Amino acid sequence: RPRWWRRPVGTSPWSLLLTGPIQDPADWVKAVQLAGWECHSQPLLQRSPLALEDPPEPLPDWIAITSVGAVPALIEAREQGAEWCKAPLAAVGERSARALTTSGFEVALVSTGGNATSLAKALIEEASAGARVLWLRGERAQDFGAQLRTAEFQVDERTVYRTEPAPPSTAPITDVVFFAAPEAVELWCAGDHDFRPAALAIGWTTLDALQEHQEHFSLALPLASPAPASLTLALQALATNE
Repeated sequence: RPRWWRRPVGTSPWSLLLTGPIQDPADWVKAVQLAGWECHSQPLLQRSPLALEDPPEPLPDWIAITSVGAVPALIEAREQGAEWCKAPLAAVGERSARALTTSGFEVALVSTGGNATSLAKALIEEASAGARVLWLRGERAQDFGAQLRTAEFQVDERTVYRTEPAPPSTAPITDVVFFAAPEAVELWCAGDHDFRPAALAIGWTTLDALQEHQEHFSLALPLASPAPASLTLALQALATNE
């Protein structure tokens, strides 16, 4: 950690406020505890599924997943025997790919950049010209579809989940706050806090949001990969100044 960083708490044990992710939070709590840190879990976001009203027609050549929030819609379609969900899957980064494979899906394409732009570039290189892409998205996602259409792909956008603020609560003072989504960063910065913590981001898109609001944080760092084990390693490094 930078030598100029002062701990907001200042006494042992080291502590972290876990504001996400929405999916599998217990794995992340355990990761914090494995590092020998005290963990306070206080989600800033909650996710609500939205029904897929009409089946995609014609059947897609590819299905694009830019967030783990879209995975439940795929699971539901598979349980209903839908043909469209058998199309090859393209996923943003390791986290989305892991959520899909854990749910029994085979992922044909994973972008290395960890954001929607990197997946759009990978699909444009991999898929046939004019391919039909079904994009299962959240309400706020936008740019991915436009990037594919610029490359003359046919894009069917379906909003399958909504991300909303969780009920508000007072945040405890901790050494570090962990963020798993840009929306969580925005909610945090809109609040009134008596301390300026260090911040850890699950990935690069969330780090971009932290850097846009850097006045709220003493420092902002990304995980090496969007996995609980990476959080454990990052916290151990912070605590030992490595």
